Amino acid sequence: WADFRGAGLGDEELAQLLVCFEALGVRVQRLWLTSNGVSGRSLDALQSFVETSGTSLQELSLANNNLDDESVFGLLTAVAAARKRRDWQAKARQNGASNEAEDEQEGLHPCWVFLAGNRVQDPAALLERLQRAGVTASLDDADSLQRGKNEAPAIPDVDLLLPHFCFQSTDLGGVTGSPWPVSRDEESSSQDAGQQERLLEALVNLTETLGETGMASQADEGP
Repeated sequence: WADFRGAGLGDEELAQLLVCFEALGVRVQRLWLTSNGVSGRSLDALQSFVETSGTSLQELSLANNNLDDESVFGLLTAVAAARKRRDWQAKARQNGASNEAEDEQEGLHPCWVFLAGNRVQDPAALLERLQRAGVTASLDDADSLQRGKNEAPAIPDVDLLLPHFCFQSTDLGGVTGSPWPVSRDEESSSQDAGQQERLLEALVNLTETLGETGMASQADEGP
């Protein structure tokens, strides 16, 4: 997974990061972008990332950013569409006499999307819009899904899992920080801030190199 929590990413930096993922052929399973400066201007880049991620994306954390109702709706419909493609591929494998139960389950798992602490003005209305668009979602979190100490969580058959979605920044009265979990295991894989900065810098440099290479190729080809 890729952990960029609190990395100071704005819309431009996020676009560069996602371009690098695509250029390198990276298929991210869990992308953590909590507590950055991502706004609705990143919608196109995020939708493109979701589409190119194919069947790999399992968790997307965008809690504590600046996404509004329309951008969240556009993002969630894109994530749900990707999940439905996973379902179709899993069923196709099953119909093709594939007995790999693990592959089948891979396609049936919903995607976790963490969006608490954004700028959604009416979470209930947005959930209703998703339902009308054919997108199924659950507000359960990991704790409520846990059946027993040694048992796997009872994952519902939905497109999206949206824990704490109804808690938006407008509910906090300007309070900073996050009173809720912003990933399934946010404490288990925190990275050093310096390492994040170095990785981001490397990705930005790679983007610039790829752009220069493309310009040089066009110049060599001529008019």
